[in-house]
Amino acid sequence: MRPIVLLAGLLAAAPAHAARHELSYEFLGAFTSDLTLGEVFDTRLPAFGLKAGGAVLRNGPRTRRFGLVIDGGWSRASRGSRVDLYSEVFDRNTPFGATLVVDTITLGAKADVSVADLFFPYIHVQAALLHGRVLTDSDPDDHDDPFVDDGLAPAGLFTFGFELGPPDTHLGWPVTFAFYLEAGVQIAGGMTVGALGGPVDLSGAVLRSGVGLRF
Repeated sequence: MRPIVLLAGLLAAAPAHAARHELSYEFLGAFTSDLTLGEVFDTRLPAFGLKAGGAVLRNGPRTRRFGLVIDGGWSRASRGSRVDLYSEVFDRNTPFGATLVVDTITLGAKADVSVADLFFPYIHVQAALLHGRVLTDSDPDDHDDPFVDDGLAPAGLFTFGFELGPPDTHLGWPVTFAFYLEAGVQIAGGMTVGALGGPVDLSGAVLRSGVGLRF
């Protein structure tokens, strides 16, 4: 509870500047719409990542109301699955393991507006490149190197969110902290990955949350 109390106290302080340089650690969740993917993996793909951005237009109590940040980031999502498949050769079920790993590189723009110099809703538009790998292993218990298939796909992300951040003047440092949450949709091209027998559609809903530094 102490970090929450500290954050609440900082947020009650003097005005903040939202559009600023940033470095963040993200927690992400993607909910894909691909039916083929759902037959092998859970279509929810939890992820983590890093994001950095630079303020093009800053906003604040004595400047403009609107702000603009150009940002880029990297994230990794993964989901594993293990099933028992019947083998006619051995007349028994044999284990089969598969893991999907998706690395995403993004570049985008975030436009926000200051509300009471404390709450900053924003619109975030990003272009992305997805690199997916499927690791399959006919005997997941032997820890041998699995067979790997991979593929690339372009994507676009459209999200709405908000940021909460204490003013940098409160701490007496040129650096402050912030929390943000955004949700929206990812529209991706088909990714051809051989192990899944055809293009994989990683389009779907996206939920992102993160904490980071602002300066």
